[in-house]
Amino acid sequence: PISQATGIRGTKSLTGVLHSGRLSQRGPLNDWKWISKWCALTPTSFFVFRDDSLDAQLVVVDILPCTTTAAFLRHDAPGDAIRHRNEKPFGFVLDADPGRGKQRLLHYFDANDADTLANWEHAFAQAVSRRTLAVTLHIYDVGRNTMLSGLNSVLSRIGTGAFHAGVEIAGLEWSYGFCEEGEGSGVFSGEPRQCEMHIYRESIEMGYTSLSSEAWESCLTRLQESFTGSDYDLLKQNCCTFSNECCKALEVGEIPSWVLNLAAAGAALGDSASAAQSAALIAAAKAGELKGYLNRSDGDELDPLL
Repeated sequence: PISQATGIRGTKSLTGVLHSGRLSQRGPLNDWKWISKWCALTPTSFFVFRDDSLDAQLVVVDILPCTTTAAFLRHDAPGDAIRHRNEKPFGFVLDADPGRGKQRLLHYFDANDADTLANWEHAFAQAVSRRTLAVTLHIYDVGRNTMLSGLNSVLSRIGTGAFHAGVEIAGLEWSYGFCEEGEGSGVFSGEPRQCEMHIYRESIEMGYTSLSSEAWESCLTRLQESFTGSDYDLLKQNCCTFSNECCKALEVGEIPSWVLNLAAAGAALGDSASAAQSAALIAAAKAGELKGYLNRSDGDELDPLL
């Protein structure tokens, strides 16, 4: 029931990639140059890189349930497609959010041949059809000036070394935080990758859920009952442990172990943690060397979670 896509790896890596390859992208409006770029499509995003090393990320387009593509040769292709259809018969327009009308940004690409165009159109159709089923884990840095309301006394000792996580499903990102007893569940939702209380860092594609919307609503109710705001605990019941239970409920498996360790590891770094230390912490966690890193950085004993 769960479909896992493959990944690609350069100096950096992407997971959950449905399709990748070279496309020529049109330059700025006043300069009609077409420049070859390396592109990759996941169920939630379309990435444009300078080359296949994935070092220089130039564009990220969010894939929505309403996202469309249109070949330049189609009579209803939007924007400037009519300008380019003669010289670029295998070009297409990526329209991420048609509902925004004239305010939307259109992206123009040339696939260079019929087969490549057909492959990209199929991949985009696949991404859009799966968009509501895709499960994505989003990770944030916690900023000193963006603490959760009511949790300042707990988080003030964490600084930028702490991390926040949330799970995106069906266009909403779900996470968990502190609230006073009697004020309801600590589970909350918002626009993906836009949590105003924290600073977005990266995303991990977890796969696709087979649950119906009704089954997901039932799971969400159980999670809200289990994760009350007053039970928030920095080390044992936090946004990372919530995200893990959320992914298990959606039947896409557990989140990576290094993500589970981040909340406790951030606490171990303390107030003085810098952005560089945060990056080093994540690198150590991914490499399975978190305990050694923290032992070098802080002489205190680590919580058993680590």
